[in-house]
Amino acid sequence: MDMEISIQFSTVLYAVISFVCGLTGILLILFSKPANSANRLLGFSYLSFSFVYVVVFAIDSRAILQLPHLYRVGNIFGLLFMPLSYLCIRTYITRQGLKFRDLIHALPALMYVVDIGPFLMSSADHKITILNHTMLNLKAVTEFKETWLLPGNYYTIGRSILMAVYWILQVQLLVKLFRKGDKVILNNNSNWLKWQKVYNSFQFFVFFPTLLFLVLGLMNQLYSVINLSAGISILLTAISMFFYPGILYGNQELKTSIERNGVEYKLEQQQEAHSEQAIPAGSYSYVRDLQAGPDNFYLYPAQQEFSPYSPLKEGLHYEMRPKRSNLDQKESERKYYHFNEEQVEQINGQLNELMQNEKPFLKKGFSIKELALQINLPAYQLSAFINIESGMHFNDYINRLRISYCEKLIENGEIDNLNLFGLADKCGFHNRNTFATAFKKYTGLTPSVFLKSLNK
Repeated sequence: MDMEISIQFSTVLYAVISFVCGLTGILLILFSKPANSANRLLGFSYLSFSFVYVVVFAIDSRAILQLPHLYRVGNIFGLLFMPLSYLCIRTYITRQGLKFRDLIHALPALMYVVDIGPFLMSSADHKITILNHTMLNLKAVTEFKETWLLPGNYYTIGRSILMAVYWILQVQLLVKLFRKGDKVILNNNSNWLKWQKVYNSFQFFVFFPTLLFLVLGLMNQLYSVINLSAGISILLTAISMFFYPGILYGNQELKTSIERNGVEYKLEQQQEAHSEQAIPAGSYSYVRDLQAGPDNFYLYPAQQEFSPYSPLKEGLHYEMRPKRSNLDQKESERKYYHFNEEQVEQINGQLNELMQNEKPFLKKGFSIKELALQINLPAYQLSAFINIESGMHFNDYINRLRISYCEKLIENGEIDNLNLFGLADKCGFHNRNTFATAFKKYTGLTPSVFLKSLNK
C-alpha cells in the first residue's frame, strides 16, 4: 500500500490538538508548586490526551505505516485521561494527596495492556500488514480485533462508559463544594471554579457523542465522531486555560486559609450552634502551617472583643469579616452578606425600636443569640449586620448603648444615691472595672472625672 503521508484538514486539526494539549500539560507540570499535586495530575491528564492525538494524527496522515509500533498504544493513555482528571479535581478539593489504593484507577489501562500485549510485542511487519487493511476502512480502528481476552468492541464502549463514570464522579465533587455554601472558599476560588464549569462542560462531549452513536448503531461514522468530538472539546478546555493564568502557571490552589504575621492559618467553618457553649454558625477556627488565603479579610473572635491587629491565639474561634474602608466597601459588605436596602432599613428600625423601648442591653451578659431571637434573624447574620452598620463588634455595640444610657442617667440627675458599683450594675455591667474601662473608651474620661466635670 502507498506509504506516502496524506495531509487533510482533519490531519492538521489533530496535530494542533496534540500540540496545544501537550504544551498545556508541560506548563502545568513545570510551573506547579511542590505542594500543588493537583496541577501536576491535570498536566499528566493533558499529556496523556496529547499522546492519544499523536497516534490519531499518525493514523489520519498514514504516517502510522512508517511508525507501526505506535498503533494501539494511544488507547493506553486514553484510558488514563479521565482518571487523572478526576484525581486532579479530588486532590484540589480535598487537599489530600494520592495514596497507594489510588493505583486502582490504572487498572483499566493495565487490563488493556495485558489484553493487547501480544499484538504490541509483535513485529513491525505484522503490524503493517494489519494496518494496510485498516487504512482501507477506518471503522476497524474502533473494533480492536487484535485483543485476545475481551471482545474488541468492548474497548470503544467500555472506554466511553469509563469516561462518563469519572465525569460524573468529578461533577459530584464540585456540586458538593457548591452545596456546602462556604462563601469564603467559593469567593476566593472563583477563577478555578469558573474554569471547572468550562472544563466539565466541554468534557461531556468527549464521551457523549460516542455513546449516542453507539446507541443509534451509526458505526461507520464512529471513528470520525470519536476523534473530532473529543479532540475539539479538550482543545477548547486547553485554550480556555490560557485565560486563567493562575491555574495554568500553578498559582491557583484551593484557598481555605489566611496568613497573619508570616504564619498561615486554616479556616474551617463550624456547624450550627446547638448549645450555649457551641460556636455560632459562620464562625471559623484556625490551624497552623497551611497555605495563606485572601488578604482582604480580618479575623475576629466570635465571642470576645478583639482588635484585628492583635496576635491570634490558639484555642479561640474566629469569624472572617471583610475590611471596611469607605462607603463603597460598606456596600460591598452588604452584598457579601446578602443585605439589600429594604432589609437594612427594616433591621435598623427593629434594633432602634427595641433598644429605645425595651433596653435589653441593660441585662447582664446579654448575648447576640438573645438579640437574634428578638429580631428573628440568625445570630451570625445579625453579628455581621451590626459589624457592617455600626463598625463595631457586638460587645462594643452593646457597651456603647450602656454608656449612652449611663450618660443620660447622670445628666438627668438619677444617680444621686449610687456609687460606681451601683451605677455599673444599673447599666448592665458585671463589675465597676469593666464599666470604668468601657466608659473611658467611649467618653474619653473615667466615670469619676466625668462626674466632676458636670459638677463644676
